[in-house]
Amino acid sequence: MFKKSLVVGALATALIGGIGTANAHLSPCPNQNIGYNGLAYTRYVVNPDNNFASVFTQMHNGINITWHLKGVVKPCLYNGRKAYSAYYEGT
Repeated sequence: MFKKSLVVGALATALIGGIGTANAHLSPCPNQNIGYNGLAYTRYVVNPDNNFASVFTQMHNGINITWHLKGVVKPCLYNGRKAYSAYYEGT
């Protein structure tokens, strides 16, 4: 019984340790603040799933901005968990 507990405990430790190590190589997710580059509004959107809209509209400072997906979706680290970020430009 004791030996079985050691095996189960070692397996659980290996699995939990593996999750932490998998996230260790990820960079922090980019800032999600809205910027302006002189031509368009810019921002990154971070989601827990790799699922992003190609276009969406959002009110910002009294202006309706239509955001278009422009950048590659890449994995990143958000609050210690794996997430995905995508670059958008808006008009």
